[in-house]
Amino acid sequence: MKFKTFVVLIVLGLAFSGFTFFDKQEKPIFSGQIETKDSYLGSKTGGRVEKILKQEGDVVKLGEEIIAFDSKEQHLKVELYKAKLEQAKVNVLKMKTGYQKEDIAIAKADVNTKNAALENARKNYERYEKLLKDKATTPQEYEERKNIFLQAKAQFEASQKKFELYTNGYRVEDISMANEVLNEAQANYALALLELDEAKIVATSTGKIEKISVRMGDLVSKNQPIIQVSEESQKYAKFYIPETKLHMVSVGQKVEIKIDGSDKKYGGEVYFIAQNAEFTPKNISTKDERQNLLFAIKAKVNDEVLKSGLFVEVTLP
Repeated sequence: MKFKTFVVLIVLGLAFSGFTFFDKQEKPIFSGQIETKDSYLGSKTGGRVEKILKQEGDVVKLGEEIIAFDSKEQHLKVELYKAKLEQAKVNVLKMKTGYQKEDIAIAKADVNTKNAALENARKNYERYEKLLKDKATTPQEYEERKNIFLQAKAQFEASQKKFELYTNGYRVEDISMANEVLNEAQANYALALLELDEAKIVATSTGKIEKISVRMGDLVSKNQPIIQVSEESQKYAKFYIPETKLHMVSVGQKVEIKIDGSDKKYGGEVYFIAQNAEFTPKNISTKDERQNLLFAIKAKVNDEVLKSGLFVEVTLP
């Protein structure tokens, strides 16, 4: 913070000296500094740092991976929800297309088998019922035949319902429920893929890595910014103009930029004019002191020679 304040004071001091210089020249010249737009990157999920693929000072391109987190859990979730999704798809397809002829034939044969067993159990049950009335058998033997009959009846009814289902197809309610299960499975799978994709940090723009705030094995919280990237494509010259000279600059205006100690000129274009003064004296008692009200101006620059941090002179046409 102290360093930034010191730099600002230097720029402001140079700005004032620029105003004095302007009084002696035909074109207004202002002192400024090259700056870049910085991005601070983090992860929506966080996790334990497994790989650091880039170092401070490296140039990265848009989408290039910088840090990878331990993603074993995310991979397992993806496989789990993928399997559930595939099963849900099979179920819905099966319900929509209905059963195959072979399945219907097997179900019909099972009905016939269960019906034959039921008729045999019914005859034995009725015979033992008569024997019990004639006291020719024991109650225990009668109950045993009765239970066999009831069991055979239940099995026959179940096979008959299955055959009817195979023949008539699934109910609309069942198909609707299966579709709901499918939709939920699709959402869970998509979310699992998203979480897996978030188990890394990638560059959101082309730029230079200024700072990486973690080491291997560190545990990072979700949304915690841990990487600072300066976007070289978003470079600009920032300089200050007093209120008395503010009318001389406008958005879209072309400017000339020179590095301190060099006579080579570079082009720039004003794209930002501050609405409020960044420096105001404690008391303003005269019109002359209005020149101490400084407004920040930013001009886009593209030349690779103009590195972030360089002090420059900006000349208005």
